[in-house]
Amino acid sequence: MTEVHIKVRRVINGAEVPAEGALRWEASARRRGADDALVLPQGFHVPLVEGEALVDVEPSSTFWAWSVTEMFVGQPSRRRLLAVPAEDAVAYTDLLDLDPATLDVASLNVTPDPDHPGLYLIGA
Repeated sequence: MTEVHIKVRRVINGAEVPAEGALRWEASARRRGADDALVLPQGFHVPLVEGEALVDVEPSSTFWAWSVTEMFVGQPSRRRLLAVPAEDAVAYTDLLDLDPATLDVASLNVTPDPDHPGLYLIGA
Protein backbone atom coordinates (compact mmCIF):
# COMPACT_ATOMS: atom_id res chain seq x y z
CA MET A 1 0.00 0.00 0.00
CA THR A 2 1.06 3.57 -0.64
CA GLU A 3 0.21 6.35 1.81
CA VAL A 4 -0.83 9.50 -0.07
CA HIS A 5 -0.65 12.79 1.85
CA ILE A 6 -3.19 15.29 0.55
CA LYS A 7 -2.73 18.94 1.51
CA VAL A 8 -4.94 21.63 -0.06
CA ARG A 9 -4.90 25.37 0.56
CA ARG A 10 -6.86 28.29 -0.87
CA VAL A 11 -6.20 32.01 -0.76
CA ILE A 12 -8.56 34.31 1.16
CA ASN A 13 -7.71 38.00 1.46
CA GLY A 14 -4.12 37.27 0.44
CA ALA A 15 -3.58 34.55 3.06
CA GLU A 16 -3.39 30.79 2.49
CA VAL A 17 -5.93 28.88 4.58
CA PRO A 18 -6.89 25.17 4.67
CA ALA A 19 -9.36 24.25 1.93
CA GLU A 20 -12.65 22.52 2.65
CA GLY A 21 -13.97 19.59 0.67
CA ALA A 22 -13.32 15.96 -0.16
CA LEU A 23 -11.93 13.59 -2.74
CA ARG A 24 -13.59 10.47 -4.14
CA TRP A 25 -11.18 7.66 -5.03
CA GLU A 26 -12.13 4.77 -7.32
CA ALA A 27 -10.10 2.28 -9.34
CA SER A 28 -10.54 2.84 -13.07
CA ALA A 29 -11.09 -0.85 -13.81
CA ARG A 30 -11.55 -4.28 -12.30
CA ARG A 31 -8.25 -5.90 -11.44
CA ARG A 32 -6.69 -9.13 -10.22
CA GLY A 33 -5.93 -9.30 -6.50
CA ALA A 34 -2.91 -10.89 -4.84
CA ASP A 35 -4.76 -14.22 -4.41
CA ASP A 36 -6.10 -14.25 -8.02
CA ALA A 37 -9.45 -12.86 -6.87
CA LEU A 38 -11.33 -10.39 -9.05
CA VAL A 39 -11.26 -7.00 -7.30
CA LEU A 40 -14.18 -4.76 -8.27
CA PRO A 41 -13.73 -0.98 -8.36
CA GLN A 42 -15.33 0.18 -5.11
CA GLY A 43 -15.02 3.90 -4.53
CA PHE A 44 -14.50 5.66 -1.23
CA HIS A 45 -14.85 9.22 0.04
CA VAL A 46 -11.96 11.06 1.73
CA PRO A 47 -12.93 14.29 3.55
CA LEU A 48 -10.37 17.01 4.16
CA VAL A 49 -9.78 17.90 7.82
CA GLU A 50 -8.11 21.29 8.19
CA GLY A 51 -7.22 21.01 4.50
CA GLU A 52 -5.45 17.65 4.82
CA ALA A 53 -6.05 13.92 4.53
CA LEU A 54 -4.08 10.67 4.45
CA VAL A 55 -5.18 7.75 2.32
CA ASP A 56 -3.65 4.29 1.93
CA VAL A 57 -4.20 2.91 -1.56
CA GLU A 58 -2.87 0.08 -3.67
CA PRO A 59 -0.28 1.21 -6.22
CA SER A 60 -1.73 1.47 -9.72
CA SER A 61 -0.40 -0.54 -12.67
CA THR A 62 -0.22 -0.44 -16.45
CA PHE A 63 -3.76 -1.93 -16.53
CA TRP A 64 -5.61 0.42 -14.17
CA ALA A 65 -5.21 3.70 -12.31
CA TRP A 66 -6.95 5.72 -9.62
CA SER A 67 -9.82 7.94 -10.75
CA VAL A 68 -9.99 10.80 -8.24
CA THR A 69 -12.76 13.39 -8.18
CA GLU A 70 -11.73 16.54 -6.34
CA MET A 71 -14.64 18.36 -4.68
CA PHE A 72 -13.33 21.54 -3.05
CA VAL A 73 -15.66 24.21 -1.66
CA GLY A 74 -15.82 27.19 -4.02
CA GLN A 75 -14.36 25.25 -6.98
CA PRO A 76 -15.98 23.15 -9.71
CA SER A 77 -15.48 19.40 -9.30
CA ARG A 78 -12.52 18.03 -11.21
CA ARG A 79 -11.84 14.41 -12.15
CA ARG A 80 -8.27 13.16 -12.55
CA LEU A 81 -6.80 9.80 -13.55
CA LEU A 82 -3.70 9.30 -11.41
CA ALA A 83 -0.75 6.93 -11.25
CA VAL A 84 0.10 5.91 -7.68
CA PRO A 85 3.66 4.55 -7.34
CA ALA A 86 4.66 1.58 -5.22
CA GLU A 87 6.30 3.63 -2.45
CA ASP A 88 5.78 3.89 1.29
CA ALA A 89 4.55 7.49 1.15
CA VAL A 90 3.98 10.14 -1.51
CA ALA A 91 2.52 13.65 -1.70
CA TYR A 92 -0.72 14.03 -3.67
CA THR A 93 0.91 16.84 -5.64
CA ASP A 94 3.57 14.37 -6.89
CA LEU A 95 1.05 11.97 -8.46
CA LEU A 96 1.12 11.99 -12.27
CA ASP A 97 -1.97 12.52 -14.42
CA LEU A 98 -2.57 9.78 -16.98
CA ASP A 99 -4.15 9.78 -20.42
CA PRO A 100 -7.46 7.86 -20.02
CA ALA A 101 -7.12 6.18 -23.43
CA THR A 102 -3.61 4.80 -22.96
CA LEU A 103 -2.83 5.06 -19.22
CA ASP A 104 0.40 6.77 -20.29
CA VAL A 105 1.59 9.91 -18.53
CA ALA A 106 -0.48 12.76 -19.93
CA SER A 107 1.47 15.47 -21.66
CA LEU A 108 0.18 18.93 -22.38
CA ASN A 109 0.36 20.24 -25.90
CA VAL A 110 1.41 23.89 -25.47
CA THR A 111 1.75 26.05 -28.58
CA PRO A 112 1.96 29.81 -29.21
CA ASP A 113 -1.39 31.37 -30.17
CA PRO A 114 -0.92 32.79 -33.68
CA ASP A 115 -3.79 35.25 -33.21
CA HIS A 116 -2.65 36.59 -29.81
CA PRO A 117 1.12 37.13 -29.49
CA GLY A 118 2.39 36.37 -26.00
CA LEU A 119 -0.41 33.90 -25.24
CA TYR A 120 -0.31 30.11 -25.55
CA LEU A 121 -2.84 27.43 -26.46
CA ILE A 122 -2.88 24.50 -24.05
CA GLY A 123 -4.18 21.16 -25.28
CA ALA A 124 -5.02 22.56 -28.72
